[in-house]
Amino acid sequence: MEHTNRKFGIEIEFVGACKYEVAAAINAQGIDCQVEYYNHTTRPHWKIVSDSSLDSIRGYAAELVSPILEGEDGVLQLKTVVDALNSVEGVTVNRSCGLHVHLNCADLNVKEIQKIYERYAQYEEQIDLCMPRSRRGSLHWCKTLKDGGNVASVKRAKKKENIAHMLGRYYKVNLTQIAQRGAIEFRQHSGTTDFAKIYNWLSFLMQFVETSCELADAEVMVRPSNSRAYAQFRNIVENAGGTMEWCKRRKTWEISLGAFDYSVGNRMLNTYYEGNEVNRSKVKEFFENIFGLYGPYNTNRPQMQNIEILNDEGVFHGITLKIKDYLNERKEELA
Repeated sequence: MEHTNRKFGIEIEFVGACKYEVAAAINAQGIDCQVEYYNHTTRPHWKIVSDSSLDSIRGYAAELVSPILEGEDGVLQLKTVVDALNSVEGVTVNRSCGLHVHLNCADLNVKEIQKIYERYAQYEEQIDLCMPRSRRGSLHWCKTLKDGGNVASVKRAKKKENIAHMLGRYYKVNLTQIAQRGAIEFRQHSGTTDFAKIYNWLSFLMQFVETSCELADAEVMVRPSNSRAYAQFRNIVENAGGTMEWCKRRKTWEISLGAFDYSVGNRMLNTYYEGNEVNRSKVKEFFENIFGLYGPYNTNRPQMQNIEILNDEGVFHGITLKIKDYLNERKEELA
């Protein structure tokens, strides 16, 4: 079994077939499915709603939305519905269609939610390679997580309500319902009515979430030392919500702050110091010109920070061999 028992929901966008015919095919399998007006209400039954964002074929375009599903029974019901959907003449997908997966994450704490978002952003380019080119990078309906310092903003949040209200819904990972409904929506996958693709993607996301939570729970809180290299300069970056890490390969400090990334070597950093203290006027000029950051510049030691005591081994950390093999095959197919 590749999936976990975490509750889930699925949205399948499709074109080319009448939604009433699709509903009839699903109902014929003994599964309640109703055609409704466009809404975001979670129902106890399957529903089909219109979707004006889709490029219709023969005037037909709709979205098939599941109720809350769980475990083996939920997966079996999903397969029955997908098979019924595919039995309707004309059903297909095009580049305007997407597959959206909702996972119930009401049991997760803020740190675990932050870790899920942070890791998806960290491995976004690798996940992109498992998708058609039309679902890579940043799109209107599923934008990159790296827009405008999103990751740093999420990491600064103290409550789920803060996370839910700081970003819009049209990102590859949508956190807007994490407080109200306790759900995270993953919007990146291309439209498909292929059950194998749906199931493998669902399983990957479930495993990715569990692994991210394990990594988050394995972190300990420490406060950076004032004796570390370029402490005052790094304190300014971190107190402003950024990161500053040494890259051994390039032998530079990699600074990520807001929407900007910048590399700086030791020789250049030395010019911003006078003895053991930073030169305030030079520091002001650097952060204003490079990052658009206008003081105050806090050189004090940052508060407690998370330090990992369990190494993150990459995007496939904690992913079963079957799902890993599937995604690697997708990369080869889509290369």
